[in-house]
Amino acid sequence: MRPFTVIFLLTFSLLTLANTNLMNAQMAANSIGANEGSTAHANDFAAPSLSVTEALNLITVEGSAEIRVKPTQIRLVMAAVSEADNANECQTKSAELVQRISTNWQSLGIAKELIFEDFISILPIYEFEETTWKELTVLRETLVRYRLQTNLHVQLTDNEQARRALKVAFESGVTDIVSFDYWSPDLESAKSTALQQAIAVARNKSRILFDPELFPKKPSLVNITEAGRVILPREMYESYTNTIEQSASIPYNWRENIPRILAAKPKTTYYRGPALTGDSLSSQLPMEPEISVVSKVKLYFESPSEFRGQILEGRHE
Repeated sequence: MRPFTVIFLLTFSLLTLANTNLMNAQMAANSIGANEGSTAHANDFAAPSLSVTEALNLITVEGSAEIRVKPTQIRLVMAAVSEADNANECQTKSAELVQRISTNWQSLGIAKELIFEDFISILPIYEFEETTWKELTVLRETLVRYRLQTNLHVQLTDNEQARRALKVAFESGVTDIVSFDYWSPDLESAKSTALQQAIAVARNKSRILFDPELFPKKPSLVNITEAGRVILPREMYESYTNTIEQSASIPYNWRENIPRILAAKPKTTYYRGPALTGDSLSSQLPMEPEISVVSKVKLYFESPSEFRGQILEGRHE
């Protein structure tokens, strides 16, 4: 076959393969490929490395477990802002607004003790006023009114009750959501369960690793360490930039004197779920906000090596 034909066939094959891979990857690339904080390769597999000294003295076996807990409590925090010409009137308006929202929330079945007001600030607002000073025209700052912000915390049971609580606040003109947090009173129990599962995983690993054919004498356990973490849903949301390349080239100074109004675009934020690797991870797809409880343990076994405890010469390193 002539060289030209070989090159042509090779090029055609590569282009076909590239197009197929492109179609398969387009959906994933919408988010993963455009995410500046992508960690797709952050957890590439790598065998643990030990120095000769460590290898001849200790054997370590690690185990991890993750448990997902469905939240049963939601804390909604909203900013109630009032403005008035003087501080006393501003405070009065704020108190009336807070009382109205609190009463309407209680009409939804929310207990009074589950509503808390957290005063944030009362600040003067100044504006520039044109005036004359020593025959000069100047802009002088003038106190015009006061603004008071107080945050309303309310404990809710589920998303449906949260939607009703938001509707009540919106009807009163309070629309600024400061925070939306999930919680569960069962986290301590979940932490204990995750720890037990992590220990069980590590023990099962040690049984496999310490096969009698590999270790005629079973190594003795000499120590153990543990670390746990609670990952709340707010830590598991991700935003990415979704862009479309321009199909036409626009000159640098093309109509720069004309204001441009950008189209409204949806926020590319979604609940990613826990980005974890390890043992005994939950098999559930992260469809809704949940609390992840993670536990990791490390078992330290005494090495059966005859060199254990000896100071090694440079030739061993």
